[in-house]
Amino acid sequence: MPKQRIIFVIAVLSLLVVLAGFVYQQTRRRVRVTVTQVEEDIRNHLPVGSTRENVAAFLDRRKLPHSYKGEDAYDPDRNCEVALVPNTATRWPFRTDIQIHFYFDKQMKLASYSVKEFQTGP
Repeated sequence: MPKQRIIFVIAVLSLLVVLAGFVYQQTRRRVRVTVTQVEEDIRNHLPVGSTRENVAAFLDRRKLPHSYKGEDAYDPDRNCEVALVPNTATRWPFRTDIQIHFYFDKQMKLASYSVKEFQTGP
């Protein structure tokens, strides 16, 4: 086998190894924050009965976008503050976010909350 052909084969194999490494890095899931961590943070800082102002301050301190929805579409007897923890994990080409719903009773005290993870993509 001529020397040039050996060099060509080595170059092609090297390129394939680099490409495989790139694909692996792009498809590997990278997690920044988990649902469990978010739930634990809420449990430690927002007990049931907290005011809506306390919930808003909690979200503002963490620089999380949030919005008050008034009566929740799924349960008209409750009011709801919705927050988003963006970009909590990635696995190319998808991004994972965490959405939090804080439900308030008629006195605007925290009654319960839900934390859900969802993926967005192209």
